[in-house]
This record gives sequence, C-alpha cells and structure tokens, in this order.
Amino acid sequence: MPWLSSISGKNLATNWKMTDRYAKGARYERRAKRELEEAGWHVVRSAGSKGGADLVAIKVRYIQVKAVNEPKGWAAELEEMALQLPAGPGMTRELWIWNKRCGWEKHEVRDETSD
Repeated sequence: MPWLSSISGKNLATNWKMTDRYAKGARYERRAKRELEEAGWHVVRSAGSKGGADLVAIKVRYIQVKAVNEPKGWAAELEEMALQLPAGPGMTRELWIWNKRCGWEKHEVRDETSD
C-alpha cells in the first residue's frame, strides 16, 4: 500500500515535528499579536510566513481635515462624518479643523457607546 508508506515511519515523524513547530510558532505569534493589540496597535498576522515578518503592527490615524472661517456650527456634522471612518484597536478617528484665526483645532472623535 503506497499511501501507507507515506504516512508511516520517518515521514510521519518528520511531518509531526513540522506541524508541532508550526503550531508552537503560531501560538506565540497570536500571543504577541494580542499583547500588541492591548497596547493599542493594529496588528496583521502573516500566517505561514517563511520570511520577512510574522506580524505587522501599525498605529492608524484616520484624519478628517476641514478649513472653516467661523468655528461655529461645524462640530456635530463633522464629528458625524468622522464617526463613519473605521475604528478598532490601534486606530484613532480625528478631526482637524483649520481656523485662520486660531490655527489647528485637533479633536479625537470617539463613539459615545464604546466608552
């Protein structure tokens, strides 16, 4: 039975060791990913990677930029626009408003239900 020889003996032991090493590596990659996410990073795991990086960790800032002459009346509408941007671990939603009299007004926009 040719299929039996491919899953028995040395081949089976070699495959088991490779699978065991992969599982161990994946477990530690997930642990590192979780720790980075808890620290506020956005993390992508490159499962099965054989080079470069196993994890890519970044902090993302989505910024809505507007210029206004008068600082009145912009807040609710622009914050609603900023809330449409994605949110998650390691991500911020920001609203930067340029006022020619005052310069930049920078606000982090948070969803009231998530606080």
